[in-house]
Amino acid sequence: MGIALDVLTAVTLENLIKIKRQNLKIFEQKARELAYSAYQQNKINIVFRIAKELQDLYCNVEDIENYIISANDPHYIYRFAREIKNVDIPKLQQAIINTQHFNYIAKFACFIGEADANLIEELIIEANNAKAAYIYLKFGKHPSVHKLKHIFIKSKKPRYLYILAQLLTNQEELEVIQNLIIASHSNMYVRLYAAHIPGANIKKLEDRILATNNFDEIKKFAKTVKSERLNKLIMLM
Repeated sequence: MGIALDVLTAVTLENLIKIKRQNLKIFEQKARELAYSAYQQNKINIVFRIAKELQDLYCNVEDIENYIISANDPHYIYRFAREIKNVDIPKLQQAIINTQHFNYIAKFACFIGEADANLIEELIIEANNAKAAYIYLKFGKHPSVHKLKHIFIKSKKPRYLYILAQLLTNQEELEVIQNLIIASHSNMYVRLYAAHIPGANIKKLEDRILATNNFDEIKKFAKTVKSERLNKLIMLM
């Protein structure tokens, strides 16, 4: 059905703008035919481009929205919700939830104005997905740190632990995070923790860096943290 994809692609790339200028009715017809053919061949990037062209003419793009949803591609579902006007946000939200791609689900909550952020937050917590929780905590409108913190702690990843430490004040929790960062392989986050987290145990973090026996890492720590102890040791090395 429709015009062959290779022919329509040529029209899109070379002649569609000319058709748009000359005859809007024919342009819309060919654009929709292209969208349908592209959808059948899983060329979702072309489907999305056609939606953007059609919305410039204030055309209804509900049919193309359905193509995007049916393709089950979280990248284009998210972009459709963010970049195309007058779309069905609840429908697109359910579609992106159905993909189970939690990074995009988190982005949807953060950057789509009509998204149900509370619902998505609960889904992220249930999924125990550290990267999605990180995205939501960093960019979400009203993320609940205390609902998400166990995800970061369980992940043991220093990048996530460090951002969590910046948001907490409970010293017992901060000690847990500090110990996990010390146990990690990241010298950078040991250094950042010492430099920027109030109440950090500097001696303990210094000992962790000294245990590397890496002169460059020791110098970096001493410079960043302004460690008098390490500066004295450096002079003896």
